[in-house]
Amino acid sequence: MKVKKIFEEEWVGAQLETIEHKCTNLDQAYAVLDRLDGKKRTSVEFWVSDDAILTVGGDGEKFVVFAAFQVDQELHTLIDPDKSDADYEDVVTGGQLGSYPSNQCVDKDMAKKAVSYFCEHGKVSTDLTWTQE
Repeated sequence: MKVKKIFEEEWVGAQLETIEHKCTNLDQAYAVLDRLDGKKRTSVEFWVSDDAILTVGGDGEKFVVFAAFQVDQELHTLIDPDKSDADYEDVVTGGQLGSYPSNQCVDKDMAKKAVSYFCEHGKVSTDLTWTQE
């Protein structure tokens, strides 16, 4: 496992608490992903190091997935190639409702694949589609 820590947010009213977990297996990563509900828990970060972080936000059905490397010098956004970037969807992440291009709103299966590969390899999967900034 390349991912060493998981930072899970938990909203209590308007106050944010961060829960830190050690990550030793994929079941832990999947459990945190399963807890995203768009209300109390809206985002989670998977840390390899300060230079490699995967962030997943969502409500349990729709997710947005971003990877940052080298302190935000290299940013990747997971894309669903079957969706348009002309339409927008609302997703709660980081405790706030945001409007994202539809192709950036992925289903749980795609988010899980991204998390799995990142946890095991510490980089984005070449089997998935990513945009890079």
